[in-house]
Amino acid sequence: YTLHHCFVTCHQVRDSNADQCASHIGVAHGLVTSLRSTLYKSSRGELSIPDDLMRKYSVPSRYLLDPPTDRYDIDENNNNATNDYTQIKKEYKESDDSLRKAVQEIAFVSRAHLHEARNKQNMVPKDGRQALLPAVSALHYLEMLEKVNYDVLHPMLNAAPEAQRLNVALLLGRAWLTGVF
Repeated sequence: YTLHHCFVTCHQVRDSNADQCASHIGVAHGLVTSLRSTLYKSSRGELSIPDDLMRKYSVPSRYLLDPPTDRYDIDENNNNATNDYTQIKKEYKESDDSLRKAVQEIAFVSRAHLHEARNKQNMVPKDGRQALLPAVSALHYLEMLEKVNYDVLHPMLNAAPEAQRLNVALLLGRAWLTGVF
């Protein structure tokens, strides 16, 4: 059982649909947490991307364990530059593309579990729907990850500007009021 299953149980909901929905959210949330922790774990000499995916996409572990700080081709002397972090330097392009493919696969699996949970959420008794709210933050992170083309090392994913916090708070509020994430 996942922590999300415990949330449902704490709301005194005993329902197989709620259990399945919570299970899907738990798996998706775990995968998203793994992606979110990539930079933190790499700073500690750990990898958050599964070994089989690292091999499948030929991602060099050194690229994650010691991410290059100068991987973006940004002209810092040009004040008119947009600094949108889309241009990867040539020497990092192959490793970066491999990493993006591995991250994209994890994100797709996570999104598939969230999709299953979304399909079942209307069958969850109303008292248990609050336990499904963690899906909102997972969905939000996956949307941000997609916007940066699955670049798990992108600075936007690791910063928490006030606008992003407000956006998540509004999404959580809407999900809490409507009972739908």
